[in-house]
Amino acid sequence: MTFPVVIVAGGIASRLQPYSLERPKSLMELEPGVTILDFILKRFTRANLSPIYLVTRKENVAPFKQKLGNKAVILSIDAEEFGNLYTVYTALKNVDPPFLVAMSDHIFEFEMLKKLLTHSSNKAFTICLDRKPSLSEVKEGLKVKLQGGRVVEVGKNIESRYGIDTGLIIIRENARRYIEEVINEKGINASIGDALDKAAKDGEVDYVDVTGFLWKDIDTPSDLLYARKIYKQINLCDYGRKTTSLATKILVRPLTGYLAGKLKRTNASGAIPLSLLLLAMLSLVPSLFLDVLNTSYLYLAVYVYILIFLTDFIDVIVSFHDLSPAYGNVALIGRALAEMSMLYFLVASLGEININVIYLAAVLGATSSILSVIFEHEEIRPPALTFLADPAVKLFLAMLLVMINQQILALAYWIASGIVVMLFSGTRIGTAKPPRLAEEFPKIAERRGMIARRLERAGSKGFKLILVLIVLSYVNSHFGGYTLLQTELLSINVSTAVSAITLLAIVYYGYYVLDGVRVLVDALAVKMTSVLGITESVAEHIGLDLLYLGVTLIALLYVPSLLRTIPKVGQLLELITSLVLLFFLLFFLYDLSRIIYKAFGEVFSEIIKRIEGALEYESR
Repeated sequence: MTFPVVIVAGGIASRLQPYSLERPKSLMELEPGVTILDFILKRFTRANLSPIYLVTRKENVAPFKQKLGNKAVILSIDAEEFGNLYTVYTALKNVDPPFLVAMSDHIFEFEMLKKLLTHSSNKAFTICLDRKPSLSEVKEGLKVKLQGGRVVEVGKNIESRYGIDTGLIIIRENARRYIEEVINEKGINASIGDALDKAAKDGEVDYVDVTGFLWKDIDTPSDLLYARKIYKQINLCDYGRKTTSLATKILVRPLTGYLAGKLKRTNASGAIPLSLLLLAMLSLVPSLFLDVLNTSYLYLAVYVYILIFLTDFIDVIVSFHDLSPAYGNVALIGRALAEMSMLYFLVASLGEININVIYLAAVLGATSSILSVIFEHEEIRPPALTFLADPAVKLFLAMLLVMINQQILALAYWIASGIVVMLFSGTRIGTAKPPRLAEEFPKIAERRGMIARRLERAGSKGFKLILVLIVLSYVNSHFGGYTLLQTELLSINVSTAVSAITLLAIVYYGYYVLDGVRVLVDALAVKMTSVLGITESVAEHIGLDLLYLGVTLIALLYVPSLLRTIPKVGQLLELITSLVLLFFLLFFLYDLSRIIYKAFGEVFSEIIKRIEGALEYESR
């Protein structure tokens, strides 16, 4: 798409000295051979954005021209000291809005860029808002204040309650006035934040919510080290959202991601042909050992898993290290080999069936496989139907159907998956339908009334729950042994019925009580923002995790014992419920530790460094 990009690269990177004395910050490397600028440009190329302008100071023009060649237009600034708004102001003399402004020292997930580009608006500025940044990002970042879902204030020194800007900004024609006015008022040292703040006061700034996406602003050596850690994660997230469903991410991605991450870029290209060779050898297994696979389902399951693992491993290596498109074609060949190998097994397993049926099944199955592979690598599969042709789902489901002697059904699913994905395919990146904005936050005008209603309802339901539990406890203690229903197959007494009613009452009334407690968590989150210096969303996330942890723990202690009394299936339900609740308990513990580490990780690291320094001093 013809949509200009202006890369702001006018800083002197003083906090990255002495490294920045040798080269501009954006030419520093995330891994050998991959600079920060390479990373950014690849995202713009993928989104079909052009032309690209890079605005920098005059002493950096030569290294940027040497690096970029004709990939971008280099614009220079003659002044020695200036703010980043003057960089955009310089671009405005050469580029007509609308255009995208990107910081040369920010790395980010492609999905952030996609959300911004597909956002429909007529405001002067559209920014990307992260509501759950880390504490260090809050301190350094450009903070944003919301009121009724609107951006009303922007600045470095305002409260951090709502979130921060992430450095990707759409500038439209009506932004020119604010930029020129701020330059005239504050001079060339003005910042982009000054223009955003002025426009926000006129209601001319809106946002897309990019909370949860990975990104990093690189200002210091420690920032660069952290960016190198998450660089491959960002690559994998960009790829994962493009091609895979939950099944692959759970079954094989942890292992393939770990192994691919351990490979250096210099070794990655060698691992791909080796994996492809293994796939080619494995594709011969069904023709050589068909009887073994048909009679030993353990071998069949292992074989299918290895096929899925190797295809995903090749894809992940290409993604992790941002290898050339040629390697992407190798990944496509690997996926096709796995598809054809499994298809041969399915067709060969049909047994004594009319030869014409076998030929037809083979042709349709091959066509479906080819469609699935092409649509996956062309990035035009609809998100809602991704799981249909996902390798893990497709191969494992086909395997399970063969295990229960439903080869025809397996082939029918195999054929239908590719055809359905083709018929209901979506559009390519860059022309997608603009997503709906997130719910307004906070809705100031309505919030008080809503809070009051929720709290009143929680109090009322909580009181009723207490009364119900008292009554049920009395009934159980005096009449628990009486039989309500007696048949040859089933016997239900009062105690069993009371347990079932107790469970239903806890679930029904507990939901409203929990909803009321969430209001208190929201209120507490507001208090935590000023005390801890974090955003309200981070504080709310921590509070909700603690709340859900408590609820899950209470449920784990009491709910399974209530299910135990159910005739016939009580023990099974008790076991299943205990396992499910234990899973959620561990999940909320993990999620809590993750958000705490993300928000306060740098603080923990600093404390550890101080302890280490103190211990080293004592040992001398």
